[in-house]
Amino acid sequence: MINSVLGLLLIVSSFSFFYYYISGRLEKQAIDNLEELTLKISNQVALVYSQLNHTSFQISQTSELQYIMLKAGQSKENKNFFALHTDAERMVQNYLSIYKNPGLNLSRISIYNDRGDYVSLGELWENTDSIRSYLLSDSFKASYLHFTEDDTIHFAGPHIDPYYPEGKQRMVSFYRVFHNEVETLGLIEFQQNVSKFEETLGVPYAGNTEVFLFDPEGRPVFTTQSGQANPNVTFHQLLGTELSDTSADINPETIIKSDLIYSFIRYPSNPWTVVLAVPKSDFLSSIKLVGRLIVIVSIAFIILSFIMNYVIAKQFTKKIRRTVNMIRQVRLGNLTIPLDHADDEMVQIHNAFNSIIDRLKTSIEAEADARSRETKARLYTLESQVNPHFLYNVLAVIGSVGEEAGADKVAELCEKLGSMFRYTLQNPDKEVTIRDEMMYAQLYLELMKVRYEDHLQYQVEIDEASLLYKVPRLIIQPLIENCFHHAFQTCNPPWEIHVTIRQTPEYGWLLEVKDRGVGFNPKVIAKLQRLDGLHDDSDGDHKSLQEESSGNHGGVGLINTIKRLKLTYGGLFSYEIAPNRPKGSIVRIGVRKATEDHLQYPSAT
Repeated sequence: MINSVLGLLLIVSSFSFFYYYISGRLEKQAIDNLEELTLKISNQVALVYSQLNHTSFQISQTSELQYIMLKAGQSKENKNFFALHTDAERMVQNYLSIYKNPGLNLSRISIYNDRGDYVSLGELWENTDSIRSYLLSDSFKASYLHFTEDDTIHFAGPHIDPYYPEGKQRMVSFYRVFHNEVETLGLIEFQQNVSKFEETLGVPYAGNTEVFLFDPEGRPVFTTQSGQANPNVTFHQLLGTELSDTSADINPETIIKSDLIYSFIRYPSNPWTVVLAVPKSDFLSSIKLVGRLIVIVSIAFIILSFIMNYVIAKQFTKKIRRTVNMIRQVRLGNLTIPLDHADDEMVQIHNAFNSIIDRLKTSIEAEADARSRETKARLYTLESQVNPHFLYNVLAVIGSVGEEAGADKVAELCEKLGSMFRYTLQNPDKEVTIRDEMMYAQLYLELMKVRYEDHLQYQVEIDEASLLYKVPRLIIQPLIENCFHHAFQTCNPPWEIHVTIRQTPEYGWLLEVKDRGVGFNPKVIAKLQRLDGLHDDSDGDHKSLQEESSGNHGGVGLINTIKRLKLTYGGLFSYEIAPNRPKGSIVRIGVRKATEDHLQYPSAT
């Protein structure tokens, strides 16, 4: 009896200590999680500020935009300058679309001046009368003067979209002065929906967590709209300390006041201070509930473990004894251990598992071998289709020049053709650099220039940073050849081709081929955009596309180039086929830089 009581007291004492230990650990972990969330949101705020600063600087320093805004400011017209000069509006919108950072998830970018001239780019509805009235209002003029006082990013908290007040959409805005070296030309505004802004920051939607943003003077610029917090409270009123007194350390700080727990952090490079507030009741009650549940589950688990251990030990001991008896029956003529009525589950599972692994290994090796052979066959087949078309055209050029010119031209053409032959025949299955591909493509253009003389005008722009990338052979020349076969067939000369190869922040290399030909048939564009070089199981569809595209600007060379690059690079490869205004077409192909999801290019071999 005494031993039972002592044992019970020991168990109760042990679990009481365990309960308070776990509660303390959970409370500390919850505070750490809150500080980690504060740090995460602050990092995101700093990233948003950095991206806005970079994007606005690019816009402000673009000389073409400076010139247009200068002309708008000097205009004597009483209407919106950009409504009267649509070419200027399109040029500004083009630059805005180029500089627009997709990571910011912006709803609209606008540029305007104190005359009421404005141009915007975005996905929201706009009311022209509301915009004009807003830009000429006294409140806007006062804001305009404030935002153009210095060259920093200014934050305007949640407000109704003044461009389309009927929509009742709540927005946040970021402003930066647009100026040249001499004078202020206008104001740049970045708008974002409040819900998207909260999503960008990673604001939690669950619970009663409030998020505050304060400017360098401690004034509130943003508060999550849950209805719990006062949106006009200052940093000093909220935490009882001045913002300038906060530590320069980048680690979050936690303050517990009455019924709320606050976590805040400020980076020297981030002008906006992030503060998170969580009700203490929500914060601690859930911790203690989890602690109690842990204790209950632990006790139940220990009791159940005792029962299960007893049952399992009893069964296991019984099976061990039976196995020992069967081992003792092994003789020289009988080297197998018989199963007692095949009831030993452990042995059966072991044998079945080994059998499955053996079959699976064999199947995987066979499948990998089959896929490798199939991929190699596809690559070689696709490459072999390119050369006959090209050789036929080059021979036609040489024949025509031989009839129209002297022997010197023929010799020059033959020398260039020999260089091209050597390029196509040496190590056909080995990758080459983009520099080699561009040299090969320029030889082809030079041959075509001799053939068509003044009827052909071409331009080649090369970014040296992209020339060292390794690519499959014959991917650029077929796109250029496609222009002669299809784009210029029914188009009167002169014919124009513009070839550009460059490196971008997203792409290791990006090739663009523009022509002024007849353009693509929309049906062919739709089919080419759906082309999948990795899982093309429908030969009939492929042949149908080749036949249809042969008369609609997009032949075998274009199709095969897309399919080969898809097979080689997989998801890193992308292509686009679009019209070239006012006529013609644009073909873009490129390979994105490797990310964490694509640390290595997928290989077809």
